Amino acid sequence: MARRTHQEQIIKNYYKNRNEILFQNLSEIVSELWLAPDQFKRRKLWQRAAKALEGIGMPAGEIKRLVESQDEKALARVLNEKF
Repeated sequence: MARRTHQEQIIKNYYKNRNEILFQNLSEIVSELWLAPDQFKRRKLWQRAAKALEGIGMPAGEIKRLVESQDEKALARVLNEKF
């Protein structure tokens, strides 16, 4: 029974800190984009960034514009403004 409450606490903490987790994930994605060796890797990273931006509640139009531009600097600016 104690295990269940422990698991519930872990889940509760995850959702409590979800935005911070997503911002951290986005920060890592920005770093990886700067170092991405090929277009395939960059495309996958931008897909991950779009999902994370969606998770923090950014409007779909802004996400689409940002992803289509493929501008790492713009993504970094968005992170600095939001966090």
